[in-house]
Amino acid sequence: MDERRGCADVFAARLERLALHITGNRLGSIDAAELLRDVAQRIQNDAQESR
Repeated sequence: MDERRGCADVFAARLERLALHITGNRLGSIDAAELLRDVAQRIQNDAQESR
């Protein structure tokens, strides 16, 4: 359960940083969506490397 909570905390912090980046740079919806896709791909790659 602690590992799960830790992962949730890390993911929530990552989402918060993304939100700050999107709003701070006034990204449009297409740019924000592309950023989210890039981050999702990095998360998937990291998960595969750690297996």
